[in-house]
Amino acid sequence: MNKKFLLIILLIIFPIKVSALNISDLALKSNNIVLYNLDDNSILYERNKDEKVSIASMTKILTAMVVIENKKDLNEKIILKSADFKNVEKYNLATAGFKIGDNVTYEDLLYGLLFLSGGECAFALANNTIFNYDTFIINMNKLAKKIGLKNSSFTNPVGYDEDKHYSTVNDVYLLFKYAMENSTFKKIITKKSFTTSNNMFIKNNVLNKFLSISGKKYMIAGKTGTTKKAGYSLASVIKLKDINLMLVTTSTPLDYKAYYNFYDAYKIYEYFLNNYEYRNLTPQGKVLVTTKIKYTKDDKALITTNEKLKKYINKNTNNIKYKYISNNKLKFNSKKNKLVGKIKVYVDDKEVGVVNAILKNDLKFSLQKWIMANKLVFFFVIICIIFIVIFNLKILKKLINRIKSF
Repeated sequence: MNKKFLLIILLIIFPIKVSALNISDLALKSNNIVLYNLDDNSILYERNKDEKVSIASMTKILTAMVVIENKKDLNEKIILKSADFKNVEKYNLATAGFKIGDNVTYEDLLYGLLFLSGGECAFALANNTIFNYDTFIINMNKLAKKIGLKNSSFTNPVGYDEDKHYSTVNDVYLLFKYAMENSTFKKIITKKSFTTSNNMFIKNNVLNKFLSISGKKYMIAGKTGTTKKAGYSLASVIKLKDINLMLVTTSTPLDYKAYYNFYDAYKIYEYFLNNYEYRNLTPQGKVLVTTKIKYTKDDKALITTNEKLKKYINKNTNNIKYKYISNNKLKFNSKKNKLVGKIKVYVDDKEVGVVNAILKNDLKFSLQKWIMANKLVFFFVIICIIFIVIFNLKILKKLINRIKSF
């Protein structure tokens, strides 16, 4: 069937409201979701992000990183043995198409692992990379701890369901982000196809499936997972001009006629691409905060900043607020351009950043306003001065009289 025709049929069956007013209108199927803006590591959307769940074959991201960080020569070859396949049938695992006796490289197996979620690749890598299988699993958990996965535990390199094998979508984000910062991992997972050393041509399932479903080319990397317990899951990255987003979903209902993990990803990405934009929240020279200052000519300090705070926010939001945090250096004799504290910036009542607070105007002391504000004190001082003058005049008069008497 023609791919474009198939896409039209799928979009009719599963309509996607990309211009929805609110993300809740999208009717997302996934129970666990987290979407990050990779440019500043801020969360754009979340749903049960810290719930411990089965993550299925997204586990293989960690498997790949243990291999990459422990195997110096990925061109070294391995002869696949029956031990590498013994659990494939037991757990009904997907395979990349390698066979017992194949003489392939670690790199070949990594492509099979990440492109096709090959179970035989995972076991072959775990059995051969670091002494033995058990040592490999230990190293998976060591690396997870190093990355900062606080709610994760791994008992196998594939991701099949076990009680002590779990993670969260937020931990998977940390893992995937860490992996994408590795040049070898990034090179592999962003390719669309690869020919192994034994001439087996394989395609990147995730990138090709997303393209066929959505017609969009902005997804640059991804890893799926599927088990009965986990449902569908997907970790993915998109790049479109200056926008870089990472999405992780899991616990998406299984339906082999509809890949809801991909549909959810498409809906979420399109919603944010259509409804969000980068906006400079601290335009140069703009007065962000005005605060009262006693005894000054203008009665107020105009606070601006010398920093640009650019954030990816909803196009329609005007709920942008600023809160001045003083450093106790703002006084009536302060000069403009002086650093006088910090400004917290809020969008829709959520803090999104902190910038320097810079005084925009000179604060000149006003005696008149001091007098007006302190009338009683002023009049008391005047009376005291008058009394002192009168008292001194009397003393002076007596002194003069005495001098005359001589």
